[in-house]
Amino acid sequence: HSCSLTTFCMLISFPASLQVDIVPSQGEISVGESKFFLCQVAGEAKYKDISWFSPNGEKLTPNQQRISVVRNDDFSSTLTIYNANIDDAGIYKCVVSSVEEGDSEATVNVKIFQKLMFKNAPTPQEFKEGDDAVIVCDVVSSLPPTIIWKHKGRDVILKKDVRFIVLSNNYLQIRGIKKTDEGTYRCEGRILARGEINFKDIQVIVNVPPSVRARQTTMNATANLSQSVTLACDADGFPEPTVTWTKDGEPIEQGDDEEKYSFNYDGSELIIKKVDKSDEAEYICIAENKAGEQDATIHLKVFAKPKITYVENKTAMELEDQITLTCEASGDPIPSITWRTSTRNISNEEKASWTRPEKQESAPQAQSSASNSLFLSCQTLDGRIVVRSHARVSSLTLKEIQYTDAGEYVCTASNTIGQDSQAMYLEVQYAPKLQGPVAVYTWEGNQVNITCEVFAYPSAVISWFRDGQLLPSSNYSNIKIYNTPSASYLEVRKSKE
Repeated sequence: HSCSLTTFCMLISFPASLQVDIVPSQGEISVGESKFFLCQVAGEAKYKDISWFSPNGEKLTPNQQRISVVRNDDFSSTLTIYNANIDDAGIYKCVVSSVEEGDSEATVNVKIFQKLMFKNAPTPQEFKEGDDAVIVCDVVSSLPPTIIWKHKGRDVILKKDVRFIVLSNNYLQIRGIKKTDEGTYRCEGRILARGEINFKDIQVIVNVPPSVRARQTTMNATANLSQSVTLACDADGFPEPTVTWTKDGEPIEQGDDEEKYSFNYDGSELIIKKVDKSDEAEYICIAENKAGEQDATIHLKVFAKPKITYVENKTAMELEDQITLTCEASGDPIPSITWRTSTRNISNEEKASWTRPEKQESAPQAQSSASNSLFLSCQTLDGRIVVRSHARVSSLTLKEIQYTDAGEYVCTASNTIGQDSQAMYLEVQYAPKLQGPVAVYTWEGNQVNITCEVFAYPSAVISWFRDGQLLPSSNYSNIKIYNTPSASYLEVRKSKE
């Protein structure tokens, strides 16, 4: 009986532990930027899978558009965050699954921060001179920034100008902004914790409302002389204002009626061609820019030479009650109207006395002025002639018509610009009037000539009678008659008996 000792040796091998690392181990990404993280596995053991998980525990799948997971090889996988936003922040986990060792993992804390960014800071910013200007500059950042405003390299607050105020929303207010405040303003943001700084230069433009002045507020011109007149305004402002014109409230556009109107290069001068009375009006030049508008008024006064616009020839009968001759005239200033005949002027200084063949009569000059409507009635010394004037109309009335009233009457309209005259004719019809001696003396046996002169209108027919018998007659063969338009001549020859 024997006993022996046997030794058994068992080899147990343990897989090497897995080491999972993420590079970089911490991540800070500013909003809008992109960043990737590499998950690496170290160890001898076989492993099955490498997976990434988002902060909410959701497994990230490969080839997503913005947060992408890519398996590089057997030992690594890459997580890429594109165009990061605040919601992407959190702890991301890389998990390695192994048959032998189970799961191993590593994490990385991804922090998303907003870099200093100017969200609403337009340039240029425009203001009207005199307004309280507020320069807008909105700064976006994860941490509240400190805002500093600079102008010409200096902090505006250090200027100690009470017009400059930084408001609670970090906007810059300039009270009663002036043209001299115009320029570049820098909105500068700082975050002390990160040593971060950023700025935005903003161009500030100060618009100045127009001012306009008429070179002459009243212009005079004379009509119908083919004259041109220039109405002019001087306008200032920023931006340079545009100038337009109106006539009695109606716009005058460039290009309208080029035969009547033209403009200089900037519209500040309006040239009116061939001025006539219809051009008399109130003209307004309007200067306008984005800061406002202003206007100036120019009154154009157009004077006109007198022009007789109405006369009429008249026919009357002797001993008729009355006849009126009328004269109408245009002109500016309102013309005065005077009368004259072929022999004399009817003048105010002479009390309108003028001589007719048979008697002396008078009627004063009648006038009307531009300042009022004048009605003037004036009679001659014998009360037979009356002149009346009212505004642009004058009338001359003859009472108890006489044949000597016939003839040419001239009315003359006068003002400071000139005068115009026109004649009218008065025909007076009257019964024949015999002129010459009523008795003729001679001696027996001598030839006798007897003249019968007749005034009449229309022309009269002259007849001779002897002892009631119409001549010529066979009973009186020695009597001959000779006629002319205004006279008849009777010749008595010596009788043959």
